[in-house]
Amino acid sequence: MELLQMHIEDPVADRAENLVQALKEQKDAIVFEKLYRLYEKKVLAKCWYYVKDKGEAAEIADSVWMQVWSKIDQFKSESGFGTWLYRICSNECLNYLKVRSTNALRFSSLDEEDFSEQVSENERESIEREFDKLDVSAALLKLPKEARALVMLKHYDNYTYDEIAAKTGLSASAVKMTISRAKKKMLQWV
Repeated sequence: MELLQMHIEDPVADRAENLVQALKEQKDAIVFEKLYRLYEKKVLAKCWYYVKDKGEAAEIADSVWMQVWSKIDQFKSESGFGTWLYRICSNECLNYLKVRSTNALRFSSLDEEDFSEQVSENERESIEREFDKLDVSAALLKLPKEARALVMLKHYDNYTYDEIAAKTGLSASAVKMTISRAKKKMLQWV
């Protein structure tokens, strides 16, 4: 049996691709505005999931769009524009939490010694399986901002533990432990 490949059109992605190309050729505020309008709600929503505050989310989203404007020439069409944009968004959210968080756990103060309670690899895998089965949106929002950011980087943005560690200044072990503890809490809440 012969397999047929179908190309599914994505009008937003196609339009974004055209706008990005035009913007790379000549930085034009009108073209940028059109690109912004295509993705503004998605970027704001992603920022809100990280910080759970409308004002902070808007501030981060503004920073994301400034990055897009200044780095559009660095965009390579190897991946889609949306993927590139959401990576910038994740990085900006993480940087915001790392620098400006005063009430919650600071990334820079964490190290492996802070975690006296160790989770076995089997227990971690069991938590992963249960976690993947659930709709965890409400529970995710109950987590402290930093823990929420780590969980989102791992499970929504598909960063590895080592990549998260490099971005946050934490050890990979501390990242794993924080995510594991956050998932345990979330499983209790759902």
